[in-house]
Amino acid sequence: TTPFHERYSTPAMLESFKATIPMNRLGAADECSGAFLFLASDALSGYVTGQILEVNGGQLMP
Repeated sequence: TTPFHERYSTPAMLESFKATIPMNRLGAADECSGAFLFLASDALSGYVTGQILEVNGGQLMP
């Protein structure tokens, strides 16, 4: 979880969120770092434009 959720979400809310995630757990803030590094790197993502990269454990799958 993030400091935001630790402060503003009740344990019941966190369990409710977790129930909607196929990986069956909440993500950690540091799990986003790979996506951030990819998008910040010209060598890795220099030709990537106009994309939304969802880091959500499968919660928002089409």
